[in-house]
Amino acid sequence: MEQSFLEDVRQHLGLSEEEFSKYTDNAAEVEKILERNNVVFTYEFKLVFYSHIISFCQRLETNEKLNVTNSGFEEEISKDAYSISSEIIKMLSEKYETEADDLEIILAAIQIQLALEFQNQ
Repeated sequence: MEQSFLEDVRQHLGLSEEEFSKYTDNAAEVEKILERNNVVFTYEFKLVFYSHIISFCQRLETNEKLNVTNSGFEEEISKDAYSISSEIIKMLSEKYETEADDLEIILAAIQIQLALEFQNQ
């Protein structure tokens, strides 16, 4: 992953270099999963996606759960996007020794599905 992109994510989240450095290995592992599944984001979507992933890792560290109700989006998500997202969220959850949250999987899947749809246009 390009250092300039990581710096953009860090600045977008307003994290110090020290705080952000705790998450770069996770971002690299996520990137491998995306590459293996041929998911390519536009720059803006990639920035939003990785900001979400880093924020998710921060929530995992503090055992914080999202306080959002399930709004039925899972019915609109493709099996491929859900599967890729599930692999990412479960991998990160295991690293922090917590259970994967289905809502986190759905949120990441929405972003992955958008990327896949843009690729197919």
